[in-house]
Amino acid sequence: MRKVRIAAIAAIGLLALGCASTKTPSPEFDIKVERQGRNVAEINASAIWRERDITILAWSRGLSSDRGWIGFLISFKNLTSEPIIIDWVRSSVHYGATSSVLFLDGQKFIDKNTPPSPTVIPPFASIIKEAYPSMEISSMFVGNELDWVINPIQAEKATLTIGIDSGGALSFYIINLVRGKIPDPVKIEFDIPDLTAKRR
Repeated sequence: MRKVRIAAIAAIGLLALGCASTKTPSPEFDIKVERQGRNVAEINASAIWRERDITILAWSRGLSSDRGWIGFLISFKNLTSEPIIIDWVRSSVHYGATSSVLFLDGQKFIDKNTPPSPTVIPPFASIIKEAYPSMEISSMFVGNELDWVINPIQAEKATLTIGIDSGGALSFYIINLVRGKIPDPVKIEFDIPDLTAKRR
């Protein structure tokens, strides 16, 4: 029943939009990485920017329909000949006047306030992680069912602090992301078929 309900809502929403819509390109981000301690890893990050989901189908995937900056795509490369460990307990994201533990893609939403288990990176290996501020994850009811949503970050800049353990020595990588100006919307024309037309 839930799939039918969501599909019906999506169809109504599309019809209500008419034959034109607008899309706002995602803004550019200025990203700088600093290090405290040994240089054991190469770390880069980019912002995860979500467009508005007019079909509302994103609710079933744990995402809200609001557009904006929702998280971070972080790449790690081990520069050493020994395994290194990402210590998520000593990692966080800070913006505004608040700090938050990081929520990783694949975690259970109910565990959003619990730091993820450590991630081991083998020698000279690379991995990529999707991370979100746990404080932006909340629950809401869609009909009679509870869903989880990831809300946009209401800030122009954020700082990620990532702790990495190498042989018992801890290094910290500080990643500063500053959001640029959001470009003006671009008008998009599209046709909607006449659903009332009879088939021949």
